Amino acid sequence: LKHTSPYGASTRYTVSRPASFERNVPTPLLLAFHHWGGSENDAGALHAHGHDHGYVVVAPAGYSDSSKGNSWNGAGTTGSPGALGKTCYDPNQYFNFCYDTCGACADSCWWTTCDDSVGMVAALIDEVTHNHCIDLRRIYAHGWSNGGVFLYELAHDLRTAR
Repeated sequence: LKHTSPYGASTRYTVSRPASFERNVPTPLLLAFHHWGGSENDAGALHAHGHDHGYVVVAPAGYSDSSKGNSWNGAGTTGSPGALGKTCYDPNQYFNFCYDTCGACADSCWWTTCDDSVGMVAALIDEVTHNHCIDLRRIYAHGWSNGGVFLYELAHDLRTAR
């Protein structure tokens, strides 16, 4: 990926094309976002389904720093405290999940990278649509756990909510 975050992080992704792929025929795209600590290699079943059912699958790895797992920044994962105080029950009170990219975390409810995950996905979409014939009206996203939470951020941010 030709995108580097403001903190200097880069990422990897896997891409698969359907068996029926034709270079000049617009094809649907599914973006697959892994769970906290996952990687670009966690979407094998989606790649196989896309191959058999006519859509391109792209599975990026979220940003990581230090010894923390790959993650997606969005939908409050680094936004505590909120107007009403902590945004979580404080499950991390005994662990330090504060990523280096966050600097000093406000409380223990911060549990993902502070890198611009949406900016990375916007660059990824640009790169994939430049290199493959993608039907821009049929770009879909799937996520599980942290990747599922991140979908709210993608839908809300004007850079990706096209």
